[in-house]
Parts: sequence; structure tokens; C-alpha cells
Amino acid sequence: MTSRRCDLRLLLFYKIVYNHIAVPFTDTLVPADARTRSKRQHKYRHITTQTPVVKNSFFPRTIIDWNNSDVEIVDAPSVDMLKERLHPKRHGR
Repeated sequence: MTSRRCDLRLLLFYKIVYNHIAVPFTDTLVPADARTRSKRQHKYRHITTQTPVVKNSFFPRTIIDWNNSDVEIVDAPSVDMLKERLHPKRHGR
């Protein structure tokens, strides 16, 4: 999951989740069941689809990547910190 496109989708999703950009998502993003083993604050229920077009669209695809990302990435305190964590080699780490 280190592709540039995936990183850009995660960055946009981060901005949506943390209200850095105005995208209405209340109907789309449903928090995952609290009874899961995950201790993550922002984990979302997968969107089930019947067609490949919808399955590969932004929200269904990115939710899967988001939920499978490291906690350090999704719980980054700022956009700049998220960028550093997504691209550590570009930021001298």
C-alpha cells in the first residue's frame, strides 16, 4: 500500500474525516462496530457493492486502505505529520 495514488487517497480521506475540507460524508462513512478488537478511533464500516465501478470508487476503496493502515498514519495530529508518515524517505527519515 505504498503507491502514490493510495497515499493521495489516504491524504484526502484524512482531510475529510478531520473536517479540513467540506465534503458531506455522514451517510457514507459509518463507524465500525465498537465491539471489534481494534482500539482505533476512526475506523469505518466497509461499503459493500455489487459492481466493480462502485467497488473501485473513492470511498469503498479508500475505507479499506484506511482501516488497514497503521495507527500512526490515521491518527496523525496534522496534515503535515500525515505526509511525513506516508513519505518518510522524502522528509529525511
